[in-house]
Amino acid sequence: IARGKRASFSELEALAAQAQEGYRVLGFKPGDVVLLMHPLSLELYAHILAILGLGGTMMLVEPWMHPTKIQTLIEKMKPKFFFSNGMGKLWGLRLPAVRKIAHWKIPFRETNSGLTTLTVEPNTPAILTFTSGSTGIPKGVVRNHGYLAEQVRVLSKACHLDQFTGNELCIFANFVLLNLATGRGSIVLSPQWKMSELDWVATLPVEERPVSLTCGPGFLEHFLKGPVHT
Repeated sequence: IARGKRASFSELEALAAQAQEGYRVLGFKPGDVVLLMHPLSLELYAHILAILGLGGTMMLVEPWMHPTKIQTLIEKMKPKFFFSNGMGKLWGLRLPAVRKIAHWKIPFRETNSGLTTLTVEPNTPAILTFTSGSTGIPKGVVRNHGYLAEQVRVLSKACHLDQFTGNELCIFANFVLLNLATGRGSIVLSPQWKMSELDWVATLPVEERPVSLTCGPGFLEHFLKGPVHT
């Protein structure tokens, strides 16, 4: 659930399957790298599920990183696909390496097939993230498919997810993915959230309101002043 948009698990699964069909038509293969430059949205999560299900690798780069460093990373990783919104495409046009990526448009294509989940080696890279750092080449972090599966197991136990069945209020994108993996609903706030969004959450039907919350201390302070927790 997000302000102005909501989707069931079946609707998100269907959208992810359509994204997979779009990738297949373009020749996607396990291990292919997709550069993501898209705001948090239903479409983004559909693409994330599609890429992981096809055994692919997502590449995430901080957009405020110096262009020359981004150029170096893209030249090194050689992504074959670039999923972005309009603003992301304008950002991409600045860099020759992005313009060399073969596929900029991945269509959602109708399909009668469900979401595909391929079996891949556990050490197959799933997510590549890079931080700018102060000097030198940006440092990369690789999370492989096996790591992600183990992360779900560890966090499910550490966060006592078996004690909750209702929706979770999510500030961090990673916890939305955790909820998707464990079958819980998420109420997603925008990264530039405002107090009016907390007021909106308080207006949700009782059965849809959050029963748990993942956030940082700054947000928690605002949350406790708002109407939701009551």
